[in-house]
Amino acid sequence: MTKSKAGNRTVTRDGIKKLESKRPILNCPVDYTIGGSVETSVHSCLNAEREGRITQGWKTLEGASQKLRRDQPNAALPGYAKAEFKERANGKAAYLERQKKAASAAVSRPRSRRRAPSHTN
Repeated sequence: MTKSKAGNRTVTRDGIKKLESKRPILNCPVDYTIGGSVETSVHSCLNAEREGRITQGWKTLEGASQKLRRDQPNAALPGYAKAEFKERANGKAAYLERQKKAASAAVSRPRSRRRAPSHTN
């Protein structure tokens, strides 16, 4: 079993919203405290990491939602999926059996030669 990049952190909608709220506002005045390219580099790394965590969080929640929607009918109707699978398997076996019977019952007949019509004028 491999661990994800996020480790064992629980992903919640509130957690993602909190990360999204920390996104910087783009039209704010520039105020450099450290100054220069060092501060710009640090902020861009932090923003890239935050955006990656947000994207991964939404993907995780979407995957869980799809899994829930896919598995819910089977959980609501216990035994339904198994019965449906057996029915399909039995239906295919019955079809193959009918095909075999039809093939064995068919008599191979030699093809009759057809004469080409003669055209006389």
